[in-house]
Amino acid sequence: MLSEDSNDLNLVIRNINRDELKRFIDQFVEIYFSGYKGFEIYAYQTPERVKKYINWLYRQDPKGFFVAFVNHYPVGFIGGHKDWFFAGKVFGEIHEIVVRPEFKSMGIASKLLKKVLDYFKESGKTKAGLWVGVTNEPAKKFYLKHGFEYRGTFGKWERWEKKLF
Repeated sequence: MLSEDSNDLNLVIRNINRDELKRFIDQFVEIYFSGYKGFEIYAYQTPERVKKYINWLYRQDPKGFFVAFVNHYPVGFIGGHKDWFFAGKVFGEIHEIVVRPEFKSMGIASKLLKKVLDYFKESGKTKAGLWVGVTNEPAKKFYLKHGFEYRGTFGKWERWEKKLF
């Protein structure tokens, strides 16, 4: 089990198993919708579609799906894939990262990101990539702070990448 404790929050970040995915799916849907407030243009619109998406994230790479728990309650998650093929290359790809608004600015998203990037490195990946909405300035600022670089705009999405080694 991968975990990381934080002083005041009783924070644990770890992978989950399939039974936990089923048990927490409604909380993950709530987290997803709360994280996309103001950015609904980039989000799935129905709980059913979000559940399918979260299950897809998990199935793609269960070891790349990390959940942040505070006092055993899920407050955020990240879905990564260590072998994502894009533009003729294999990347460690981040498909989703979201944290409940009341837990933002506490470093939880940064810790989730570190977990998945470490996983990619351990898997031998030299690059990580992701897509972010063109108007999502908070997310772009976050990724820039963590060493990601803008690569191009494709419709309503921007491609960002980071060298891992």
